[in-house]
Amino acid sequence: MRYELDGNAAVSSTLALESGKELATRENAWKKSDHPVRYFDSLEEVALGDRIEIRSILFKKKGTVNYVPGISEYHSEMEFNCLYWVGVSLDSGVFTGTLVDPDTGCLRKNVKLVSRGDMSNVPCVPDAPFE
Repeated sequence: MRYELDGNAAVSSTLALESGKELATRENAWKKSDHPVRYFDSLEEVALGDRIEIRSILFKKKGTVNYVPGISEYHSEMEFNCLYWVGVSLDSGVFTGTLVDPDTGCLRKNVKLVSRGDMSNVPCVPDAPFE
């Protein structure tokens, strides 16, 4: 597919990274049927009940994984338009989602596995988690 800018130049809709690797498009993006979601730079698969730590510049937040694409029952707000989120219930009681990289099927590098948890007492995903 090509787009025209001001009628003069044509630009391809496929973007490329500086390394020469193409960015994910709808056709080549990671899908939950390709392989399970993994932690960054690891072969460890994300599982329900995992205790994780999400790091930001100022804070470290711990929580429990309660939604994994391909494992959990489908939720329309956690899987949308070829994008997938892993749902996390933080210890503070807040629900958040962390995006699965559409190029690799891995979580971002600021999400670390602390320990494997018990799948039997995983908190439920709210009906409208992001409202």
